[in-house]
Amino acid sequence: MAPESRRDSTSRTAPIRQPGAACILIVEDEQIVARDLQTGLRAGGYFVPTPSGSAEEGLRDTEHYRPDLILLDIGLGGAEDGIALAHRIKSRWDIPIVFATAYSDEPTLQRAKDVGPAGYILKPFDNREVRTVVEMALYKHRLDKALRLSEARYRLLFQRSPVGIVHFGTDMAITEVNDRFADILGAPADSLLHMPVSRVFDHAVHGILLSALRGEPGRYSGRLRRHMDKGEVTVSIRTAPLHDGVRNTIGAVAIVEDVTEQLRVEEALIRRIALENLIAGAAARLINAEDGKLARELQHTLDEVGTFVDADRCFVDLFDASRTSVDTTHEWAAPGVAVKGATHRGTPLSRWRWAMARLDAGEQICLHSVMDLPPEAAEDARFWREDGARSLLLLPLAALHRLFGVFGIVVEKRERFWPGEDLRLLGLLGEVLGGVLARDRSNAALQKSEERYRRITGEITDYIYSVHLQNGHWSETIHGPGCTAVTGYAQEDYHADPHLWLKMVDDRDRPGVIEHVKRVLAGEPAPPIEHRILRKDGKVRWVKNTPVLHFTPDGTLQSYDGLVQDVTERVLAEHALKSSEERYRLLVENLNDVVFSLDCAGRFTYVSHRIETLTGYTPDEVVGQTFESFVHPDDLPGLAKNWEQTLAGKFSEYQFRILTKAGCELLIRTSSRVHYVDGRVESATGILTPAAQRQNSRQGNHSAKKKDPVQ
Repeated sequence: MAPESRRDSTSRTAPIRQPGAACILIVEDEQIVARDLQTGLRAGGYFVPTPSGSAEEGLRDTEHYRPDLILLDIGLGGAEDGIALAHRIKSRWDIPIVFATAYSDEPTLQRAKDVGPAGYILKPFDNREVRTVVEMALYKHRLDKALRLSEARYRLLFQRSPVGIVHFGTDMAITEVNDRFADILGAPADSLLHMPVSRVFDHAVHGILLSALRGEPGRYSGRLRRHMDKGEVTVSIRTAPLHDGVRNTIGAVAIVEDVTEQLRVEEALIRRIALENLIAGAAARLINAEDGKLARELQHTLDEVGTFVDADRCFVDLFDASRTSVDTTHEWAAPGVAVKGATHRGTPLSRWRWAMARLDAGEQICLHSVMDLPPEAAEDARFWREDGARSLLLLPLAALHRLFGVFGIVVEKRERFWPGEDLRLLGLLGEVLGGVLARDRSNAALQKSEERYRRITGEITDYIYSVHLQNGHWSETIHGPGCTAVTGYAQEDYHADPHLWLKMVDDRDRPGVIEHVKRVLAGEPAPPIEHRILRKDGKVRWVKNTPVLHFTPDGTLQSYDGLVQDVTERVLAEHALKSSEERYRLLVENLNDVVFSLDCAGRFTYVSHRIETLTGYTPDEVVGQTFESFVHPDDLPGLAKNWEQTLAGKFSEYQFRILTKAGCELLIRTSSRVHYVDGRVESATGILTPAAQRQNSRQGNHSAKKKDPVQ
C-alpha cells in the first residue's frame, strides 16, 4: 500500500493514477522523444510514469508499475536492444508491447515479429497515430485475455464434467473428447481423436448421430459395448448439432452418461419394494389368520420367501418345552430339492450349542458359507454339512424375550451373499413369525407381538409408493405401510380416494406439484421435489418426493415408484438460516458507516452501498481497488503504517482524507481487524466513518476542502 513517490522529469510530482486509467510505460533512450510521447499519452488520459532510458531501467520499472502496455524502442542503446528486452519481459509477464522504431529493414522486423508485439509505430511520431495504436493494442489484449480465460474455463468444465462429451464434425470424425467419455468407453482419449464416431458407438446409436448433423437433437438409452471387449455399460446418450455464427451446422456433440449404477440402484429399489410388499402382505395375513388357518398361511409365506430369495429350503423349527430338542413344524423345498424335516425331528439342541448362544441373545446367524463357522462351532458345522447346507440364515423366533424356535433359510447348490436389506426385512418377518406362533400358545404373547409390530411400523419416517398408468394417466396408486406415520392417512384412505395425495398438497405448492406430475407422466427426467402437505391432523409438514420411472421396451412410461420422506426439520432449519442471513445483510446495508473487507494484498473484496453516498463511487467501482486509489497522497504513508499494524494483529484507528468522485477531500476514520486461516492472514474487515472536521486533532487529520485530485 506504499504510495507512488517516483519523481517525473517533466513535472515536479508524478500525477496520481485515476481509477480506471491505463498505465503506459515508455522505454526510450532519446529523452526528447520520450518526453513528447509522455506528453501526448498523458493528454489522452493515460497514466504515464517517468520514461525508462535503458533496458535495465525498463525491466525494473516493469516490475514496479506492472503497466498495462509498454511502448518500447527497438533501437534501445546499451548492452541489449529493445527486442532482447521484450523477450525478457514476455517471459515473465503478460503485458502487450508496442515497438517504436525508425528501422524498417526486414531482419529487424523479423526479430520483432518473434516477440509477438501488439503493434508498431514508426518515428517520427504523430500523437493521434500513437494513441490509436496504443488504444487498439490495449483493446486487443483485453479481448485476447478474456478469450483465453473463457477457453480455460470451458476446458476446465469440459474435462471435469461428470458426463462424457464427444465432439465430431460433419465428416463424422471425432474432434474432441473429455476424460470421462474415454473412461466410459474404456479407451485412451488420444486414441479416439480423428476416429469416425460411428466406430465408437453401436449401430443403434447411428441414427441420432446423423440426425444431429441434420440439425435435430436425439436421445438414446441402452447398452453400449466398451472398447477392446471390456464389457458393456448402460448409457443415456443425448446429441445436439453445433452451429456457426450464421446457423450452419458445423458438427455435433454427444453427451454420454453411464447410468449402470443408477439402473442398479433402481433395480435394487424395485427389489426392495417387492420384498417389502411381500413381507408386509405376509405379516398382515399371518396376523389376521383365523383359527385353524395359520398353518396354511405360514406354508404360503415360506413358499413366497424361499422363491423370492432363490433359496432351496425354508423351514420353521420349534423347541420342546424343556429346550433340549428341536422339531421341524413347517418346511418348503424348491422343485427338485428333497425336504429334510425328518432329519431335524428330535435333534438334540446340544448339536446347535454355538448357534443357540447367539440366537438366545437375539442375534441373526448369517453364514455366506457354512465353512466360515469358527473352530468352537465344530458340532454345528458337522450338523449343517450333514444337512446339505452350503449357505445358511437362521432368525430367532422369540416371545417375551424367550427363544422358542428358529426361522431358517438354506441354500444347498452354492454359496451366496445375503444383502443387508434382505436381512433387515427378513428379520422383521422373523419377529412377526415369532409373535404369530406365540399367539397359538398364549393370548398375552399375541398382544405383545402386535404391539411390537405396530412399534416397528410406527417408527418409519418415510415410505414407498407405486403408481400404475393406463393411457398416460394413473389408474392405481399403492402407498406403503409407512404412509400413516408421514401423512396421518392410512392405506385404505388412499385406496378409497385416488386423488387424496394431490388434495393434501398445500395450496401454495400445488401448481409446482402438478407441473412435476406432468413431467413424470410425459416420461421426462424428474428430479426430487420438496413441498408442503396438510396432514390428516391439520399439521403442515414438508416432504421430499423422489420418483423412479419405468418404461416398456418401446419407451412408453408404464409406471413409476417413489420415496416420500418427511424433511420438515431440515427445511425449517434452512429457512431459519436464510432469514438470519437476510437480517444480517439488511443490517450491514442500512448502517450509516461503510462496512468493507480486504484481501491480504489490501484490495477491496466487499464494500457496502453507503460508500456511494459518502464518495460518489459505486461498490462496483471500488471492489478490486486498493485504498491507494482513493486516499490523498499526503496521507498514504500514515495509512501504509496503519495497515502494517493491522496485519500484525494490532487494533487501531486512523484518520485520513479520501478523494471523492467529485474531486472533494473527505476526512474519514477507519478501523479494521484481520482474519487468520492456518496462522496466516487471509482477509480483513473494517468500518469507514466520516470524521469530525477538526484541525490538528491528530496526525493525518486535515480540514475538508475542494481541491483538484491531480497535483
